[in-house]
Amino acid sequence: MRLILSALSRPGRGFFIWSIAVLLLMMGMLISLLNGYGRLSTDLMALLPATEQDPASAAASQRFMENFSQRVTLVISSPSRDKVRKATQDLEGRLQESGIFQQLVARLKPELWENIGHYYYPYRYQLAGSDDRTLPSDILGERLINNSLNTLASPMGMVGSDQLLNDPLFLMSNWFRSLQGSAGQLKPDEGFLTVEQSGKYHIMITGLLKGEVLTLSRQASVVTAINDAVQAVEGNFSYAEGASDRVEITASGMIFHAKAGADSAQSEVSTIGVGSLLGVVFLILMVFRTVWPLLFCLISIATGVLAGYLATAFVFGNVHVMTLVFGASLIGISIDYSFHYLVEWWRQGKAWSPVAGLRHILPGIALGLLTSLLGYLPMLATPFPGLQQIAVFSCSGLMMAWLTVVFAYPWWLRNACAHSGKESSCRWLSIWVDWFLTRWQTTMTGRRKIWVTLVLLPILIGLSELVINDDIRQLQKRSSSLEAADEFVQSIIGDVGDSRFFLVYGSTEQSLLELDETLGKSLRTLIDQGQLTGFQSISRLMPSVKSQADSYQKLTSVYQHQLPDFWQQLGVTEAGQQVAMDAFIQASDRQIQPEQWLASDAASLYGYLWLGNVGERYYSAVLIQGANPDWQPEQVAALHEGVLFVDKTGETSYLFGRYRALMGWLLVTAYGLITVLLSVRFGVKGALSVVMPPLLSVILTLSVLGFAGQSINLFHILALLMILGIGVDYTLFFREAGSNPRYTLMAITLSAITTVLSFGLLALSETAAIRGFGLTVLLGISFCYLLSPLAIRKASL
Repeated sequence: MRLILSALSRPGRGFFIWSIAVLLLMMGMLISLLNGYGRLSTDLMALLPATEQDPASAAASQRFMENFSQRVTLVISSPSRDKVRKATQDLEGRLQESGIFQQLVARLKPELWENIGHYYYPYRYQLAGSDDRTLPSDILGERLINNSLNTLASPMGMVGSDQLLNDPLFLMSNWFRSLQGSAGQLKPDEGFLTVEQSGKYHIMITGLLKGEVLTLSRQASVVTAINDAVQAVEGNFSYAEGASDRVEITASGMIFHAKAGADSAQSEVSTIGVGSLLGVVFLILMVFRTVWPLLFCLISIATGVLAGYLATAFVFGNVHVMTLVFGASLIGISIDYSFHYLVEWWRQGKAWSPVAGLRHILPGIALGLLTSLLGYLPMLATPFPGLQQIAVFSCSGLMMAWLTVVFAYPWWLRNACAHSGKESSCRWLSIWVDWFLTRWQTTMTGRRKIWVTLVLLPILIGLSELVINDDIRQLQKRSSSLEAADEFVQSIIGDVGDSRFFLVYGSTEQSLLELDETLGKSLRTLIDQGQLTGFQSISRLMPSVKSQADSYQKLTSVYQHQLPDFWQQLGVTEAGQQVAMDAFIQASDRQIQPEQWLASDAASLYGYLWLGNVGERYYSAVLIQGANPDWQPEQVAALHEGVLFVDKTGETSYLFGRYRALMGWLLVTAYGLITVLLSVRFGVKGALSVVMPPLLSVILTLSVLGFAGQSINLFHILALLMILGIGVDYTLFFREAGSNPRYTLMAITLSAITTVLSFGLLALSETAAIRGFGLTVLLGISFCYLLSPLAIRKASL
């Protein structure tokens, strides 16, 4: 404090220091823009905490989620089979021309199935359907022989002698039939993956986007390209509005939600930032009736926002748009220091001394800054990168705004004396301040007990109505149209979740595949019980070596003991039988291995389920379909060592709840620390008088939220921390006001108006978490303002 006052004994020295700091900030911003550093991010997952899984499992899970973030699914629908195919081909061509996809599948080419068949055919003796694997060899042989005889007796059973000798039990056909359930409702129709449902034909196109898809510029270009292609095709194939065979295209994918969230956040940044700024401009012009204070305040705000942005970019490498939404509310807080200095300039009039004015308010604004920082800093203790960004942005911005007032304002106002009569030019403020102080004097001279009794009962009732809701989905506004599109696409292709899946790991590739198969057995049991409708796993397409050996071993018994009778029924010669046995024996050492399978066309459809080597383990994912809401997948995972159930939404919501409780205790701790800190200056009784108004404001705010039916989550607790930081500002200035709190109340009134305006606009957000945060601070600061005179020394009332 003495060092600052010493430096400011000559205002030019402080202004020079501030000018250098601003110049460095501007250079930093220029370098950031030229190098693309500190770009805006819209990735919702980046706001969330790191998983509490071990690092390797977390990395494998993240790898799978990143793959899904790049996926786009489109469903083309029409009652006309011919028209829906032509529209699909047209859409495929337009999307290919856009250049945004690294992979696009609209039609499975005939050679794809041929290649897949050619790949698996040498391993036909090692392949067995999931149901066949559990059967004893004699029962399996009987089943295969009966199926073979039925096939040969059917019109489809016309096969050549070579084909019959090389695959007499139709092992390839039997195995492919066992996989049909993994394809969901979609069936190939001349290469198009098609579903006929509700009188319409639906064809699916799937694509994998190129590059990073969650940057603002990339989102805009990708979504625009897809929408343009969709609109063009719908226009081409819908010749008349309301035509019965018109083509409709539905798109689904994470990028559409990210784009909608970014648009909403940018709109809110503009609304909140511009709204707060206009409110400050109007307030300053109305009160001070000159443009200079307005210019000073705008510079203070601008330098604070610039410092917050650069500090966040430096620490995190990017700035999330959600940080800007909260950062926009910084305007209402950073202006507090300006108002106290300007009101002091106003109060002194022609006797104005910039250093004396600063000396008078410096203890109050210094303690105010410290307590505000204590309100934000607990956010750094959370595992949420989004909250950490908000803390860094706000703390850096507040410190720069404070330094602007301390170092630059004395220089700007060194020769400016407030004209007499200024106060009379804003009579509404003077009248309100005088009335408010008079009412407080009346309230505090004999009616306190009655007042407390009247308020206490409703407060308790409101607190009893509070409920908790830690659902992480409150972080993002959900678009009803996008949710409807997702539901429709899932109804067509099958309900395959991407945020809830099993993660399977093993020390080797084969141990992973074996465990994947074991999990599959458990899931098939659940399908039989009606808990699931299906699942997708890598081991259904790439069995473990052990499973392949077991299948071959069972067939060995079938070939030796049961197949001779089969040959006799068909009249196959001994030479023919020997050809079949030789083919079987030659295949004994053949094995499907992951490396070769991944390089084949067989991996083109479901290869993304293989996550490969991460750390010292190998990982795969198992997707579930049509899960019963009451099903407990965690219990299934607990039965198998090496299986984790990943539910990113549920897991993060659980963390939300944990850290809500933790931040609640941090709130209590912060009150204690601030009380101890203030006791050094004001004594215990004085410190309690400073802390009590914010504490009562928190209780009143929670009570009002309870009456309003608002559910409480982490963001409400963080808002309560801000109420503490800002509310203590008000009471500190009153405590430091001395014998005349009138001008202090004027500054606090102006500060409260701008803060309420900022957070009042946050309360209008369409995102539930931001809305709850804004509403809580709006209520809390309003109560803090009304209760802050409790901190005035009795002799001053």
